[in-house]
Amino acid sequence: MKQLQIGLVADPALPTQIAHEMSDLDPPDGDNPGGWDVEVVSEPFTVDCEDVDTALGRLRDEAAGHDWDLVVGLTELPLRDDDSRYLLVQTDPG
Repeated sequence: MKQLQIGLVADPALPTQIAHEMSDLDPPDGDNPGGWDVEVVSEPFTVDCEDVDTALGRLRDEAAGHDWDLVVGLTELPLRDDDSRYLLVQTDPG
């Protein structure tokens, strides 16, 4: 089975520290240790005044540029959905 390439893009400071702590996790139930490779990139991917779609677009661009199978963005800035509710997670099946 091909190793899954995962990108973890984290805003600088605390989100990057958390990302590095998460980067060495094994797959659930110990299945296929090393079944994924996590690369942490520390750079701002969102700013407080932009919408979620813009931030997701930046993550998609990062994923394409690094040939990642999956990308996760980690920020400490509050993001809101289209109804102005706080957003905890947003997925884009691509």
